[in-house]
Amino acid sequence: MEITFECEVITPMFIYGSDGEKPELRPPAIKSMIRIWYRIIYHDLLSMKSTESKEIQNMLNEESKVFGGKAKEYNSANRKIEEKNYKGKFNIHVIETKIETITPDKYPNNLGQGIKYLLYSVLAQTKKTYIDVGSTFSIKIRSNNEEILQKVSESFIYLSIFGALGARSRRGGGNFIIKNIKCNGVHKDKIIKNQYNLSFNTKDSLKTGLNTFKLEKFLDQKDQNYNIYIFDDKNNNSNIPFKSWYNALNFLGEKFREFRYPNNKPNENTSDVYNTPKFGFPISHKPISSRDKKTTFIAKKIVNDKTEILTRRGSTLIFKVIKTDDNKYFSVLLWLKGEFLPDGFKIYEKNEKRDNPQDRDIINDFIKTLT
Repeated sequence: MEITFECEVITPMFIYGSDGEKPELRPPAIKSMIRIWYRIIYHDLLSMKSTESKEIQNMLNEESKVFGGKAKEYNSANRKIEEKNYKGKFNIHVIETKIETITPDKYPNNLGQGIKYLLYSVLAQTKKTYIDVGSTFSIKIRSNNEEILQKVSESFIYLSIFGALGARSRRGGGNFIIKNIKCNGVHKDKIIKNQYNLSFNTKDSLKTGLNTFKLEKFLDQKDQNYNIYIFDDKNNNSNIPFKSWYNALNFLGEKFREFRYPNNKPNENTSDVYNTPKFGFPISHKPISSRDKKTTFIAKKIVNDKTEILTRRGSTLIFKVIKTDDNKYFSVLLWLKGEFLPDGFKIYEKNEKRDNPQDRDIINDFIKTLT
């Protein structure tokens, strides 16, 4: 049995092969992202508190039997925990039907400030070649197990709508849509179960469509509404979609840049550098003058003079562009559920022993500037 998803890239995609330079859609990279959404949808990953809990180990054991890998299981004969290797029960094949790439010397001259801000690390710092908007590819998933094929396919659908592929995937990079679905050896309704429909033209119809998904698995609720925010072309009031991905992503980027700019200046009254790591880190703030030191943040957990350090933490705020069936676009923000830091961790300046105040709900403050 197999299912084929025909896909289209709708924002620049920064995904690479083993050399880290040549753009390439590799099955292991696709599989790893499907695995994340599989964990979210079928194991409530974002509700788990500890990285060492029994829940986590049970999840890893179960998914190893689907994706392949090692599982730690109790052997009742010798009463020991033993590792057991499992072979994956599905495989993925990538077909790059029409892939266009953009090299740094061919970057568009008219990229907006918002897009440049969101994709700064890959466009300005490392100057990566990327897969261009409009490129197409297909993902073929095969399995002899109908239930596994259904779950893996559903996870891929969630990835396409609520996630992305490659670098800067939480800041609008690597968005794509599924244009068509083909099944072989299994009826489509048994696999998709009517969960995939992007036939909408207004913000309200989009919101209604998204509410048919299992949003409770990865979004919190506020005032009985899930933390998903949809924006259109007239400052959130017209219910008319954007005409291009460029306008939709640039809108979010410009608003984010306007909000972040005064908060990124150490030693000024308008500064809020101690709360900006909540948008994700590593993060470093430029000094105001040459005499000021650069401010870099990490997370630490100190227990009985033993220190654990986190140097990287992904943002809980996801910037998305969603394309409709009639080639219109909406800007979307997703605020993921769960705690930003594991239990016991606090934000510190890299070379300081004292933790910094984290007393502001800075993500909520940003969203208020948009809604």
